[in-house]
Amino acid sequence: MCSTPKGSITLKAPAFIPKRMSNDASFTSSFKVSNDNVERLQTERLNAFNQAEPNFDQITSVDQIRCPSHLIQLVQTLKTLSTQQTLKVSSRSKALIEDLSASSRILNYPCSKLQLRHQHFLYVTKID
Repeated sequence: MCSTPKGSITLKAPAFIPKRMSNDASFTSSFKVSNDNVERLQTERLNAFNQAEPNFDQITSVDQIRCPSHLIQLVQTLKTLSTQQTLKVSSRSKALIEDLSASSRILNYPCSKLQLRHQHFLYVTKID
């Protein structure tokens, strides 16, 4: 099975606080609570993604829809896998993942989709 990390988290940088507001205790406390909430939500989203992500054996990235080369790339990569192994396809394009998902179903390969922020993932299992 794959031993690569399942994701990483990027925290937002705190916003610039003007000097006149930095002395106001209520503003600084609400600002800190807001940053803590953003960090908590980001961590919760990453943890939910890591729990939902299935195990995979190989990963590939597809960045552009170039008919039919992205479909050929999917099929050729699946040919390198053994039976019951899973391929993870990542892309920033939701439309591309939808297209590859539909193609996988047509080829009778079970698949599932996940999204983490602006990154989309497709998990295709090879069966014979």
